[in-house]
Amino acid sequence: MRHNDALYRYLQSWDGDPAERNRILDQITAARVPNPVALSGDIHSYMISSVVRNGGDDPRSAPMTELVGTSISAQWPEPLDKPMVQGLPLNPHVICYEGQQRGYMRCTLTRDSLLTDLRTIDFTDKPGGTVRTSKRFVVENGKTGAQEI
Repeated sequence: MRHNDALYRYLQSWDGDPAERNRILDQITAARVPNPVALSGDIHSYMISSVVRNGGDDPRSAPMTELVGTSISAQWPEPLDKPMVQGLPLNPHVICYEGQQRGYMRCTLTRDSLLTDLRTIDFTDKPGGTVRTSKRFVVENGKTGAQEI
């Protein structure tokens, strides 16, 4: 993730092992997989992105889409949220970032598309929170990249 002139790497993500990421992307490209999607999590924030070889690369050339789910209760550290939001214009491969919402993703897979709802709970510090769909994304069959709908 780029922020100002710096490049930040979260070592437990694709950035933690760029050689392995590029091997996987090479295999996907060589096999001509039409629209692979990675589902992942454990960063306490939602992130919808195109998996590029290097931060700042043109997302239209990305061979894979990644849907990252947030945590249901653990908070993303607030001091990390501001630099992430500020850095979004430098990271065109990141389609959506939501660091302050808790919840889960609900995915519906059909022959034509993968529909993903970001399901968000309004509070987690006591019982009785209400769950709602905060955003929806679709990855259409044969097309790489998620689109907000």
